[in-house]
Amino acid sequence: MVLINLWAHLCETLYLWFQRSRQRRLLMKLDDRLLKDVGLNRGQADSEFSKWPWQA
Repeated sequence: MVLINLWAHLCETLYLWFQRSRQRRLLMKLDDRLLKDVGLNRGQADSEFSKWPWQA
């Protein structure tokens, strides 16, 4: 039972990291006007993109 819970937690964590990575790549595709619409500037987007997937 412990191994099943550990496996489930590992899968959830990997999925979360994949989603963060995907969202950060998509963020970099936005132009400055769209970044402004979501309350970010290019520097903030660059900073977010440079984070590792496990960094929130």
